[in-house]
Amino acid sequence: MFVSKIAVLILVASFVVAHLEEESVRTSDETLFEAGVPRGYFAREDLSDCDGRFHHRFVQSKCLVFNGVRVNATEFPHMAVIGWSSTEDPTAASEDDDSSIKWKCGGSLITRRFVLTAAHCAVDDKNVAPSVVRLGDVDLGSDSDDRFAQQFGIRRFIRHPGHRFSAKYNDIALIELDGEVILTPGVCPACVWNEDHFPFDTFDTAGFGATGFAEPGSPHLLKAFLQRVSDTNCSEAFEGTTRGLSDGIAEDQLCAASLNQDSCQGDSGGPLQTTLYTYKEKVPTLVGITSFGRGCGYGSFGVYQKIQPHIEWITSIVGEPLDMIECAKQYESFLDINRLEPECEVGDPYISRVQLLWNDTLQHPKCSGTLIDYNTVVTSASCTLNNRGQEPIAISIAGHTVAITQVQRHPGFQPESLKDDIALIRLQLYLKINPTIAPACPADPTTKFATTSLRIQMKSMEPKTQLFLQSNQRCDDNQRSANNITDESLDCWSTDYKLIPGLCEIDQGGPLFNYGHMELYGVNVYAKHCGSYSPLITLKLSPYLDWINSFVLDRSSTPEPPITFPVDEQQEPLLLKPCVTKHGIEGKCMHSIGCMMEIRRQTANNSSATLCGFEEGADYVCCPEDDIGKLPVFRPRPILPVLPMLPLITQVELTD
Repeated sequence: MFVSKIAVLILVASFVVAHLEEESVRTSDETLFEAGVPRGYFAREDLSDCDGRFHHRFVQSKCLVFNGVRVNATEFPHMAVIGWSSTEDPTAASEDDDSSIKWKCGGSLITRRFVLTAAHCAVDDKNVAPSVVRLGDVDLGSDSDDRFAQQFGIRRFIRHPGHRFSAKYNDIALIELDGEVILTPGVCPACVWNEDHFPFDTFDTAGFGATGFAEPGSPHLLKAFLQRVSDTNCSEAFEGTTRGLSDGIAEDQLCAASLNQDSCQGDSGGPLQTTLYTYKEKVPTLVGITSFGRGCGYGSFGVYQKIQPHIEWITSIVGEPLDMIECAKQYESFLDINRLEPECEVGDPYISRVQLLWNDTLQHPKCSGTLIDYNTVVTSASCTLNNRGQEPIAISIAGHTVAITQVQRHPGFQPESLKDDIALIRLQLYLKINPTIAPACPADPTTKFATTSLRIQMKSMEPKTQLFLQSNQRCDDNQRSANNITDESLDCWSTDYKLIPGLCEIDQGGPLFNYGHMELYGVNVYAKHCGSYSPLITLKLSPYLDWINSFVLDRSSTPEPPITFPVDEQQEPLLLKPCVTKHGIEGKCMHSIGCMMEIRRQTANNSSATLCGFEEGADYVCCPEDDIGKLPVFRPRPILPVLPMLPLITQVELTD
């Protein structure tokens, strides 16, 4: 009986909440936008009063610096260690006596059955082939961390057909295990970088090899941070001193080094990787294989075999496509949850980003824009025409849809060009000042820090996700030159968010904000690779402020309405004369004192009651009949709860 009562209460509460939410949306639709011209609309001479006019509450921002390295049992779930056993049954020997196995090479799990390693690990210095592979163990000297450990025999060791033991080229191989791994947070394949250039010049490497020159191997899995070295410097370091390197450093090899970290003997075959993100998971992504080096540590160079040039050969063996997004999708439930940490947090920012809506839902650019006035949106000009020459018909903001009445592209804009790629949109309705939605104020950026929006497109993420991420650094001259950015109206921002390429797309036409989302610095116009290694190109607003002002303040399409009075040739008294309010409600003309409910209601909505006229020095307003003579009820102002700090990375539903 008690349970039944609870169930009934839950059902009733659910109905009430749903009803209130529906009522809230209905009421909100009526109050956030209006057809009537807002008070003070015609009194503005420029947009300098934007902040004071629209922003009436404090938006908190808190900036921190996040740093540090976290190492745990699940950080390298793809890490494999390859062993040589003296027993006939390597699996049994490892379970009974690990000392009978010599761990001499590393590797990386890339599917449930295949491990990627170096070809020269096919045999040891006694020409003996390895026999066992262990995964999920970060301390080979202890069984205290073996909850993720799995061990397999080797079914096949497949060297690259171009590899020769007498040379150091094509040093890549695959190991087929004698069984499939069980996926856990401690044992999970890595994804493979499959583009022909690297996103970053810094990498991680890991292994159980020697910790220094002429030192024994480490029982603990160790990692190092390395910086890429130019091929020229690398070739000079190995020239004439390394056997098997007759042609110098090849195109499918790379060098990396660190002042006090390096890969050493025993790390061969191990991963050279970078960590990318899917917004909520960190994804180890392999770019190379530890091949050989010159000494250990103290700035010595290590040479790594690139994986990408051999993708076709690898896929022909493993029988699976090595697509980064599909890989992240397939294994995301086993990857470390590590949401992108914001460097700043914003508490309950105003909403000003809008989505452009089209009559043809299939043939249109997926673009957004930013509200900058009561009824004005700024976006990129290329966002305002689809491939049929049609323009958007409406905008959507926070669940509200408003029709578009005018689109004006900058006169200097030319399709297929980033120059003057800016447009202004006039809406049919006017925003009412409210605590949720507020225009962003066009500003001249003088800061090095900004916030931009991206759209996450990962197929496994429903609904689609929009991110606001920080852009903390403008491009330097070399980056601008490399991206052919010569126009001073264009800005270039570093976007090293380490998101998997193809995971997101630029929020074209969208905003480049300050941290509080109240100032608008620019419009997103281009990014070759969203959220990874190529910069974000934005169009500065500052060179266009005069053009923006002239559009926003152009009142020719909205002439100022004259004050009109009811026609009364017989000079009948205004009291109780029939009238209609601006919202179409029938009423009677009343002295303002007798219609305080309507006056209070319109004041709360930043509007005014409909004026009937003046009689004997008193003003008469059109009063709905239900409000005649009623006094407003004064209720104490509720104490609002303190809003929690929301991360700068926010998630919202997007509509196509």
